[in-house]
Amino acid sequence: PSNGVFLVEDKYYFGVKIDLQKGWKTYWKNPGDAGAPLTINWKDSSFPNKLKVLFPFPGKFLDHDVSTIGYENQVIFPVEIQKDEVDKINEKIDLNYLVCKDICIPISETKKLTLNFLKEVVSDSFLKSYKTVPKRKQNYFNIDHKIVSSEKIKLDLINNDEFENIQLFAHSEDTNLKVKKLKSFFEVEFDDNINSLTKPINFSISNGKVYQEISFDPNKFENKNTKIIYYVIL
Repeated sequence: PSNGVFLVEDKYYFGVKIDLQKGWKTYWKNPGDAGAPLTINWKDSSFPNKLKVLFPFPGKFLDHDVSTIGYENQVIFPVEIQKDEVDKINEKIDLNYLVCKDICIPISETKKLTLNFLKEVVSDSFLKSYKTVPKRKQNYFNIDHKIVSSEKIKLDLINNDEFENIQLFAHSEDTNLKVKKLKSFFEVEFDDNINSLTKPINFSISNGKVYQEISFDPNKFENKNTKIIYYVIL
């Protein structure tokens, strides 16, 4: 908002809207086989107010046998901004993101951000986007996991009879993740050994109405340290 701020659940936000022409995509925090997510930083790196980009629930696309996760047409990214002693902000931010169709184009922009923490602004389009950001406080979905191998886990939905309507995506700062939806469960493949992971694995899950994030600590995966020994009988 210009010279205002969005206030949702006692936190302050502004929005970054990206309009895409037909066939063009931009990307989620785990973009899939190609792409790169939106990043936002202050032009003046010493500026104290912290920024956190929130990612609305994405879609999955297959173009030229390349599977990606992201958005088409239009997307609004809510950006949480920490309020310090200052009531007004008039600073520059750097935005970096990627848009792709038949080719990929990296976009780098510097924008002037003018916010007033004393002026609350209401936007239906912002709230609609914000509501699709998966939240951890939701408790609608429950997941059971099983170690399949050192680089693969199986996820089962507990007490849920709407599997065919459910989408699930995964993100980790430690490794690339690929999710496969099979007949009655999800399979998650890691680029790295599960034992090497230290940061949480976050699963974003939705049935189109409820948007939930479930965070798993890889150090607490069951059977994480189990060794599989194969015996060959001659």
